[in-house]
Amino acid sequence: MQRPLLLGREELAILRRLADQLTLRISPLVAIEPVPIKPWAGLSRTNPETFLIDISGIGRWFGSEQAVLREASTWLVEHELQAAMAIADTAAAAWAIVRFGRRETVLVPPGRTLPATASLPVQALRLTHEVAHQLDRLGVTTIADLLRLPRSGLASRLGADLMKRIDELTGGLDWALAMHRVQPEDIAVHELEYPSDDRAIIEHRLRGLIETLSKRLDHRRQGALRLECQFDGTSPGDDSKPQRRQTLSESPETLEATPIELGLFSPTADAEHLCRLLFATLEHHTLPEMVQRLTVAVTLTGPLESYQPTLFDTSSIGPRSIDGGRSLARLVETLSGRLGRQSVLGIQPIRNPLPEAAFLLRPLAGEPLPGGRGRQSRGRQPGHPGRSKALKASSVKSPRLSTLPPSLGPQASDPLRRPQRLLSTARPIKVVVAERGGPPLRVCLSRTWQRVIRHWGPERIETQWWNGPQIRRDYYRIETEDGGWWWVYREPAGALRACWSLHGKFG
Repeated sequence: MQRPLLLGREELAILRRLADQLTLRISPLVAIEPVPIKPWAGLSRTNPETFLIDISGIGRWFGSEQAVLREASTWLVEHELQAAMAIADTAAAAWAIVRFGRRETVLVPPGRTLPATASLPVQALRLTHEVAHQLDRLGVTTIADLLRLPRSGLASRLGADLMKRIDELTGGLDWALAMHRVQPEDIAVHELEYPSDDRAIIEHRLRGLIETLSKRLDHRRQGALRLECQFDGTSPGDDSKPQRRQTLSESPETLEATPIELGLFSPTADAEHLCRLLFATLEHHTLPEMVQRLTVAVTLTGPLESYQPTLFDTSSIGPRSIDGGRSLARLVETLSGRLGRQSVLGIQPIRNPLPEAAFLLRPLAGEPLPGGRGRQSRGRQPGHPGRSKALKASSVKSPRLSTLPPSLGPQASDPLRRPQRLLSTARPIKVVVAERGGPPLRVCLSRTWQRVIRHWGPERIETQWWNGPQIRRDYYRIETEDGGWWWVYREPAGALRACWSLHGKFG
C-alpha cells in the first residue's frame, strides 16, 4: 500500500489497522511487507509500504479475480487511499510488479509470470546492493537477461541467495511471509493453578472468562460476532501429569496451537448463550495434553440491537419480530457450532450478469454485519490456486446490461423473470426456428419433440469483455404443448445453426 513515509509506532499501528480490515474484507491471509536487515537495491525507503495477500481459492467468493481487484479498489476509495495492485501466481511476482511496474492495476493470467516480469529490472528480485552492482557490471539489467544465464554459474559467482530469489519469483520456492493476525477487540486469560483436563473444571473456568467478556461488551453496548478459545498445555513429557480423567471428548480432532473459532449470526453479550455454543463446539474436539492456560478472545463485534416492545399489540409477532429474529439467530449459531461455520451458508446476490454466477455462498455466522454495522464491513467466485495479490486502484465497472427495449424482455417486477429451478449445468437441446435469429418453434429434449405454444424474449445477457472470454446469450421463456415452462438460451446470438440449451424450468 503506497502511503507517505511511515515512521514511528503510530504510523505502524495505522498500517496494522488497515491489515485488520483487509483480513475481513479480502482474505484472512494478509502479510505486511517485511523489512529486510540490509536494504534491498532499488528502494529508497526501508519501512513497509506493501500488503501481500494470499487469495488462493477465494476468487469464487467474489466472482472472479478481476472482481477481487474491484473490491479492493472500492475499499481504497472508502478509506481515501490510492494504491497500485497486482495479482500473480506468486507473492514475489506480485510484489515485483507493484514495486517496479508502471501500471496501477495488473492481473497476470495463470502461468504467465515470466512474460509479465521479464522486462522488470533485476532489483525487483529483492537483491542486495552488492549483488545488483555485480549484475550491472556484467550488463545484466532485466530479469529476462538474468534468466538467460546458466544457474550453475550464477550460484557460484553471486551466491545461493540470488537463486532463492529467482525460485520465489517463478514458484519453485515459497516466499516465507509472517501473516498478520487480527488483534482481538477484547481478551480474557485464566491460568490454572494445576494443569487439568477435567471437563467440569475447564468449563467452569471458561464460563468465568465469558461472563467477564460479556460484562465488558454489554457496558459498551457491543455484542460478540466471533469468538476464539485457545488452550495452552504442559509439555507431553511432563512426569507430573496425573492419570487422565473425564475429557472433553474422545474425538480424533485435537486442540493444539490452533484456537477454536466460534461464529455468531447476530451480536450478543448473553454469557449463557455463548457458553452453550462454546461447550457444544468443544464436544467435537479433544485436548492434546493437560491444560495450563485458557484464553478467550472476541475478534469481531457489532452493536447490540435495541428493541421497543409493545404492551398490547401482538400483530407484529412473526418471522421478523423480536422472538422470530432471535430464534433464527439461535438456530444458525447452534448449527454452525456443531457442523462448522463453512457448513451453514447463506445466499448473497452479486452483480454478475451470468445467472449461474449471480450469487455466492458465505457463512451466516461469524461474519461482519451488512452495511458496515460491524467493526469492519466486508464485501464478499472460480479463482486460480496459488494466487497472490499485492497492494502498493482500478475503476469499478458495472456489468453490461441488456440493450433490448423493455417491452421485449422481462421486467424486474415480473414474478416469472427467473425460473425457480436453475440447472447446475445447462443441457443442450434441439430447436427448430422459422428464420435466422428467430424464436424457437419446436424443441427436443431427451428425444421428445414438443411444440412451443408461447414465448417471451429474447433477453440478451453478456459477460464483461474485460473479464475473460466473452459469453453472449439470448434467453427465451417458452411454454410447451405439454404445459411445461422452460428457460432456454441461444449462443452465439444470430447464428443460423446456433447452439441452444435448457437452463432452467418454471414451477
